[in-house]
Amino acid sequence: MTTRDPWNPATASEHELRNIASEWSDQFPPGNPGHCSPQNAHWTYDPQFDLSCTGSAEDWIPWFEQECQWADEDGREDAYADMLVGDIVDPIVVVLSDGIGYVWDGNHRVGATFARGQHHLKAIVGLPIDPAV
Repeated sequence: MTTRDPWNPATASEHELRNIASEWSDQFPPGNPGHCSPQNAHWTYDPQFDLSCTGSAEDWIPWFEQECQWADEDGREDAYADMLVGDIVDPIVVVLSDGIGYVWDGNHRVGATFARGQHHLKAIVGLPIDPAV
């Protein structure tokens, strides 16, 4: 019996990366700088994406702590605990527009990374071809 290798973003084509990103393209409304059509961007994989363009630890850590508290309160105790101790495997999806990173998928991973004192994550990165579209 043969098994299929798991999807590897490092060897994925731009088309495959675009398809993954497309699942999260509704995160920002038209007119917001974080919005773009996935077909109107170049998509790459960055195994060491610098999160500094997404905000600061001072912004992300309190947000993440609040998310953890709310999860605990609604019965999802330690919902994000694994992100604080283990490797974060899944890449985030981010669009870079005018030097600012807009996270389409992976806000909790970003918050946890900053809470760990780190500043880099695996990422599928979109660069809009024409930000107006």
